[in-house]
Amino acid sequence: MLRPDFNVCNLVCKACCEILRERASRDRSIFKGGNDTISATVVRSLKMSMYRGDMHELDYVNDLNVILAVLQGALKDMPSSLLHAVYDQVIQIDVNEVLDDSTNLHSNMSTNKLHIRDSIREFLVRLPSEKFDLSSILFGLLHHVHTNTRCEVNASGIALEMGGYICRHQESAFMSIRHRRDLVKIIPVIEFIIRDYNEIYRGLYALPETHPLSLAKKSYYANPSTNCIGKFFKFKQELY
Repeated sequence: MLRPDFNVCNLVCKACCEILRERASRDRSIFKGGNDTISATVVRSLKMSMYRGDMHELDYVNDLNVILAVLQGALKDMPSSLLHAVYDQVIQIDVNEVLDDSTNLHSNMSTNKLHIRDSIREFLVRLPSEKFDLSSILFGLLHHVHTNTRCEVNASGIALEMGGYICRHQESAFMSIRHRRDLVKIIPVIEFIIRDYNEIYRGLYALPETHPLSLAKKSYYANPSTNCIGKFFKFKQELY
């Protein structure tokens, strides 16, 4: 079978996220199964059925970690990773000091934390609208699992499990030497987004390429000193 296009992978990812979010509130097994306990044949069969449009197959799956594996597979099968368009920005952000400073990003918010949050918001709006929408749904799910005491898994563990599927360079094979090296920088950023999801995505949306403000977005990344996006966020805050 030919590699599925983004639209197919996108639909499968959203379907998996919907089921996982619904069931994670009452099933604490998610992120605890481990790949060794899951049949690769079952996961592959389910994924291929969904690629053919049989989304209802999810209704008959009881193991959340099988659905999670399908989600990871669909993210991996994308022609380019979910955060590929902002890959350079992701690996340039250093959040380790902030994560080490406190496990609660909402208390004693430092200037550095605010700067990192704004930097992440600024690169997220650069994503194509379809990928931005999926990123919001996916990180919303991961934040939900992180904050759900029944799930008993923290943001660090979730980021370690999901980071490689969410972001990698187009020229890097999955879990290649380069990808593994980059994950040292990618995983902490993913953890930060999971922990601070509500503040990062609040009032945030991807600008269509035809929108005049998208020129400001492009201008920011061409010349960050202009800080067009930062001015746009400030304008939105004053407006609302």
